[in-house]
Amino acid sequence: VLFFTDPYNFEHVNEIIKSWKRYAPRHRLVVLSIKNPSMALIAGKRSSDVESVFLRSAALKLSDDRSRTFSILEQSGIPALEANPDSFTIDVINRYINLKMQFR
Repeated sequence: VLFFTDPYNFEHVNEIIKSWKRYAPRHRLVVLSIKNPSMALIAGKRSSDVESVFLRSAALKLSDDRSRTFSILEQSGIPALEANPDSFTIDVINRYINLKMQFR
């Protein structure tokens, strides 16, 4: 099952894990999400004033939280993919094919 969502915090990820294990234990789940390229740009910029420091700090925090949420999914046995918008379709298809090949 391909689950398109944006796991926005740890509580949301825990709900996904609990719900999936309870309702669909005989199926494989893959969580799919689209990266926010603007956030990556802001996180990578040098900060020169108070506003840009705040924006960069927030972008870095959100980026770190997203990395952790995807790590929690993977550690729970739920494959996850976060891909850029311009390559999302191809990345999803490739991930699906790779997973299908693993479970033949």
